[in-house]
Amino acid sequence: MESPLEESPLEESPLEHGPVPSPDVLARERPVRASWNPLAVSGTALPPNVLLAAKLIAVSFIATGQVQALPSPFLPFVAVLDGLPLQPVLQALFLTATTALLLNRAVRTCCLVLGATLFVALLSSRLYFENNRTFTACVLFLTGLYEPRQRHSLIRLQLVVLYFGAALNKVLDPDWRSGQFFENWVTHVLQYPGYARFSALLPPLALSALLDWLAIATEAALALGFLVPRLRRPAIVLGVLWHTGLLLITGRTFGMFYYALLSSYVAVAAWPRAPLTLLYTPARRGAGGLRSLLQRLDFDHALHWVRSDAAAARGPGVRANAYRGLAAYVAALRYTPATYFVLLLGVLMLRPLSQVYRSLLMKLA
Repeated sequence: MESPLEESPLEESPLEHGPVPSPDVLARERPVRASWNPLAVSGTALPPNVLLAAKLIAVSFIATGQVQALPSPFLPFVAVLDGLPLQPVLQALFLTATTALLLNRAVRTCCLVLGATLFVALLSSRLYFENNRTFTACVLFLTGLYEPRQRHSLIRLQLVVLYFGAALNKVLDPDWRSGQFFENWVTHVLQYPGYARFSALLPPLALSALLDWLAIATEAALALGFLVPRLRRPAIVLGVLWHTGLLLITGRTFGMFYYALLSSYVAVAAWPRAPLTLLYTPARRGAGGLRSLLQRLDFDHALHWVRSDAAAARGPGVRANAYRGLAAYVAALRYTPATYFVLLLGVLMLRPLSQVYRSLLMKLA
């Protein structure tokens, strides 16, 4: 029987072997018509996880104040843009497209508009240009170019190019190879005096060079991981740990990089193609409330909860092809879009505390 999980939304992989839903679950069709609920992601022209990733990026862009930062033309890369009243137009386009995207209307067109809006903004002002905004524009625009017949995920290839380019750029920079970059960054930019004291115990630049090469090796590993299908899952885990570690160490999201990168991981992760069978034990304390909440948040009807005793009565096939126990709740959280919006909200709520956090790090480091 075919696996209910996709290795990526754009290319099926024979390497993914997740639990298979029972025949009666397979017979249940997902909603054909797209819901107007922002927390629903099925029934559109985009795979559910790709649409979810686009929504997360668009919401992050607005919530972090990036829409207000959309520029008026200033030293544009394209001369014809100079003097045009672009800022209100770009802001209106982004907000309108995001609203339609959240409501699951013309989702591919919305992603194209969002990406094109950012590209025009980048071309209209040299001061506005940043790599994190360029990557965000690329992911949104490539999402709009999605076609079911595509052999490879364009977003996955974008991740490969990003990480390979980042690693190569560092390798070609003598300051990165020698450790001088990290030494200057931590001491003078982040201003962690404790690092200088600890580094002084070792030969000059030894620790900084080690950490520089660790960064290079990590980005090279991420490029390889997203290139090779069977390495994609560990690459996602490594990427989340790496970027979250940088966030905790520096107190910075590096513009849109943290939000756009981790959201793009959702777009290339394995995702159910059919409702998942999840077994539960009614007598287990504390689990009933969580299960009830997850059922209410299952707007895509992607989770099929079955009592363990009822599953046993229906035959061994149901139990063999289902998630059970803690794995059932982990799977339910993983494939519930609301989970990702809660995580995003958590990161956004910490932003006002970033200065306090940075001050604390400077005292401790």
